[in-house]
Amino acid sequence: MNTTTIQQISDSWKRTSENVASIAVKARRSPDDITIVAVSKQKPAEYIRAGIDAGIRHFGENKIQEAIEKLPQFKNDKIIRHCIGHVQSNKVRFLPELFDLIQTLDAMKTAHKIDSIFRENNAVAEVLVQVNISYDSAKYGLDPAIASDFIGELLTLSNIKCRGFMTIGPNTDSRDEIRKAFKKMFALSENIYQQFRGKLSTPELSMGMSNDYDIAIQEGATFLRMGQAIFGERG
Repeated sequence: MNTTTIQQISDSWKRTSENVASIAVKARRSPDDITIVAVSKQKPAEYIRAGIDAGIRHFGENKIQEAIEKLPQFKNDKIIRHCIGHVQSNKVRFLPELFDLIQTLDAMKTAHKIDSIFRENNAVAEVLVQVNISYDSAKYGLDPAIASDFIGELLTLSNIKCRGFMTIGPNTDSRDEIRKAFKKMFALSENIYQQFRGKLSTPELSMGMSNDYDIAIQEGATFLRMGQAIFGERG
């Protein structure tokens, strides 16, 4: 990687962090309550190293095979590794070594497999439950109507800790539609938290990407998944 690209990543991270903090303050939120997950998918390991050197600590990968090739190189670095892609059942066995937070749990069959694999590894899986808040047939995620029942069953599994929810905004240029979806997701998250108060920790809410993170901040997101804003266009 040339020095220009390294500097570009550093500059983009600084600019993005400052933008997030500014939007948070205007929304009367603390910037400390919002974490940027730098999405490094389809980027080489050198980009992750440049990001670490720039101060990034949270990284997201969406393909298990790509994560297998890249993430072990950073096992001695103090980073938090997020799984942000759909988890296939036959790839669950790789999760304990690769990721610190699984953001995309949306099936009880997968939940039981995760629970079993992590028990074998004497570990607890930290997860977010993915909800298809916009009912988009092209996206993964639970039907919002069954999210509460899903959480109730999930809480019976001893080697899974549910830390909240994740959603992907609707595929539209309408910022009003995006805001509407994020408002619904925040309300659902709050309602379920109240229902399971004492059993469910104060939920994280992962929503918002490079093109809609400002709305996500305004509507209560605690995790932002941002790739292009930091690493540039994917090849």
